[in-house]
Amino acid sequence: MSILTEKEYYEENFDLPNEQYTGDYQWFTFNEFIKELEIIASDNDSYLNNTKRSQLINVAKQGVKFLQREIKIDNPIIQFNVPDNLLFPYPQDYVNWVSLSVIFENRLIPILINKDINTAVTLMQDGNSFVYDDEGNVKRIPTENQTNDSNCLKVQTKYYNQMQTQGQAVFNKKEGRISFGSDMQGMPVVLEYSSDGLFTWTLTDCEIEERKLKPIRIHKDLKEVLIKFVYQEIIGYRRNVPANEKQKARNEYKTYLHQAKLDRLDFNLYTVSKMVR
Repeated sequence: MSILTEKEYYEENFDLPNEQYTGDYQWFTFNEFIKELEIIASDNDSYLNNTKRSQLINVAKQGVKFLQREIKIDNPIIQFNVPDNLLFPYPQDYVNWVSLSVIFENRLIPILINKDINTAVTLMQDGNSFVYDDEGNVKRIPTENQTNDSNCLKVQTKYYNQMQTQGQAVFNKKEGRISFGSDMQGMPVVLEYSSDGLFTWTLTDCEIEERKLKPIRIHKDLKEVLIKFVYQEIIGYRRNVPANEKQKARNEYKTYLHQAKLDRLDFNLYTVSKMVR
């Protein structure tokens, strides 16, 4: 990371936000993390001694994916308009959805996830016979009519746990896309989803069309717990490591993981007291 004066940092970000600098101090790159692991492994007294760099990288990536799922430290959020065909492909780094909302009257209103929306693939037929392609397989086409419910977006409010929902959609895992109700065409939608932390995009010059892949970043809050994860995973398969050392490593990892989860709760009694008044 470039060393900037406070004047350079604030003038850069107040004038035009640049992700190269904004909030960069809270992160460190995956390569920096691997270098630190190599320093630990270079100690002759460490049980990680003689561990190959490729093994460190492989286990560290597993740790990043696991911690991203367990702690959910940085869920991506995107906004888009529902296409004319009512189908939107999963984002490139999509793993699972967290929330799906429509922007209605300047508010985010949850969309009802309706599994009754038809997401079947249609087998092409000619009368009582199937239509085959050149390889002898039945031709298949996506179902065009997702739903014909004309009331699906008419401020149809459904109160469930005091939550208002509007519109309908379904996540089609097999096709890798979201199918929306017919009345949602052109509506602005916000999708929050979980990723594995290994595939991240950044915007350049504030233009969505100009995206570039950026290095894997790890939040500093996860540094110690990730080191514990790598350590206990690698020594767990080594026969020359005593059982009590393996058990100690597992217990330390669980302790650090628990603390990392608590740190992400942002819980304080003052906020709770303000909410219950």
